[in-house]
Amino acid sequence: MEELDDRLKYYLVSLGFKPEDIENLISVCPALVDIDFDFAFDNISEVVKRGFPIEDIDAIIAVNPTFLTADKQTLITDLNAISGDIEQALKDDPFLI
Repeated sequence: MEELDDRLKYYLVSLGFKPEDIENLISVCPALVDIDFDFAFDNISEVVKRGFPIEDIDAIIAVNPTFLTADKQTLITDLNAISGDIEQALKDDPFLI
């Protein structure tokens, strides 16, 4: 199995993901091995900038890691389509992004 970028793996571990969790994330979203920490964190920052708490970002990653690999413009478009409270909307449905 391909490996994640070391910094991305370290970040996921810092969020509490265990090696088997990370393997599961890769099986759900194989494109994770094609990005690096900076790409993923840029997307995380975009979500946080819109009002989602950084301390809860692990919950979205656990359910929908594909947003980490999304094209930034697509992610922004998806975020702009969410009306109301971004935090509540994404906690209710992490697949909005």
